[in-house]
Amino acid sequence: MTQRTTPSYLLAAMHGLIGIGAVAGGLMLMIDPSGKMLNIPASLLEKSPFTHFLIPGMILFLMLGVLPLLICAALLRRWYTL
Repeated sequence: MTQRTTPSYLLAAMHGLIGIGAVAGGLMLMIDPSGKMLNIPASLLEKSPFTHFLIPGMILFLMLGVLPLLICAALLRRWYTL
């Protein structure tokens, strides 16, 4: 059995903070795809393949929100191997 070190706690904390923020932002963009809830101007999407913030909100929610939270849980529960 390995001992947890301070860097693994710091890494878990960073992943947790990133995940919580991205889940909140992604949910807000999925609820209001116009971006008005977060005061994001639609002009940011002018030269992108998106017409509204629904797909970017889903990407933010899943890739930068849920996955880091899973990594945080794995670090805290020792689902990793050294």
